[in-house]
Amino acid sequence: MIYFFQKKRLFGNFKAVSIGYSESGFTLIEVLIALVILGIALIPLLAAQARAVGDYGYANNTAYETVLAKNIMSKVFLLNEIYIMNKQEKIRGAKGYIVKKSISKTSYPGIYMIKITVFKKGQSPKSGVTLKSLAQ
Repeated sequence: MIYFFQKKRLFGNFKAVSIGYSESGFTLIEVLIALVILGIALIPLLAAQARAVGDYGYANNTAYETVLAKNIMSKVFLLNEIYIMNKQEKIRGAKGYIVKKSISKTSYPGIYMIKITVFKKGQSPKSGVTLKSLAQ
């Protein structure tokens, strides 16, 4: 704000008169307080975004494990041969994943329980996907 002084005629005093600028705007304290409030509000939003990215990775991994397990299970049923369960084979696209296959007899003659577990290397089988089915 620019001030200039104008002499009064009555008593010889000076009076301040402002020209050019108004006194609107923000002080530095107001800006700092607004930034602190904005920072506090952004922390939960950033945490939610990080959690969403992690959940996306988990869902993507689980979907991929499920596709691999269904692929193996469908191969067993399409070929209609149980011996494929005991055969070690490389599965295309399964790099970094472990596939465990097991077959067991049930109390019914000629019917077997097929169990396929797919999980990521370095993790426990419980964290993966397990498919179970009955076959002849």
